[in-house]
Amino acid sequence: MDESNQHFEKWSETYDHSLLQHIFFDRLQHAALVLVPAADPLEDILDVGCGTGRLLRKARARWPQARLYGVDLSEGMIAQARRRLPEAHFYVAPAEKIPLPDHSIDLAFSTVSFHHWNDQQAGLGEIARVMRPGGRFILADSDFPLHGNAIRRQTIGGMFQRAGIQPAAIKTIFLPFLVAVIGKKTPA
Repeated sequence: MDESNQHFEKWSETYDHSLLQHIFFDRLQHAALVLVPAADPLEDILDVGCGTGRLLRKARARWPQARLYGVDLSEGMIAQARRRLPEAHFYVAPAEKIPLPDHSIDLAFSTVSFHHWNDQQAGLGEIARVMRPGGRFILADSDFPLHGNAIRRQTIGGMFQRAGIQPAAIKTIFLPFLVAVIGKKTPA
């Protein structure tokens, strides 16, 4: 287990009660969620890097009929997510190996986990694989220049396109260094 994953294993017990949830993560997740109209009829929603399932719990309120899926590398985070949202499907898995069938997801999110992925291009490819044609992907993360694996506005559109996701918009959200990239799965 690498150092980053050990950190998340330890943090999983107190993650939902962290002050960061209220002053940062909740606000960021809300900003990502409202990029998709609540009236959209969604059947299947995925959160990549789901942690304890906080975004999916918010998604449940917006789209109560949708099936919910989450993947995260941390077993502790997934255990907490399963306790807090037992009707959802959670998997211990990296973004690069999502254990879902092809073309099974209408909407995918990833909020503040992209910079942790080992192979960002492969992760985007996996998200494209599991998305239905016309499905949407909202990627929200830092574009802070000194943050090693952060989103780079000048290259993220090309990464999306290589994965088979058409970038529709890149928006600054919540704070000046946080970006949401909105994409749509291109038809096969």
